[in-house]
Amino acid sequence: MPFAARLTAPWRVSAMTDGVWKYVGWDRIMAILSCDPLSESIARLQARARLPGSGRFQDDFTLVVIEQDFVG
Repeated sequence: MPFAARLTAPWRVSAMTDGVWKYVGWDRIMAILSCDPLSESIARLQARARLPGSGRFQDDFTLVVIEQDFVG
């Protein structure tokens, strides 16, 4: 979905497949991406999307994050 916005640093923009937001949840995604360092954010989001027993993903998991001057 195309979008345009004027961003003021620090900022993060993310794009993801439905396998991320369906199994992690919007509120949790926003909380994690807005507070944690990026490497920790991705690991936490992946952990939330995995099945408890097997550790496999329930669905596709693709996440792209672009950031500028973010200090978490």
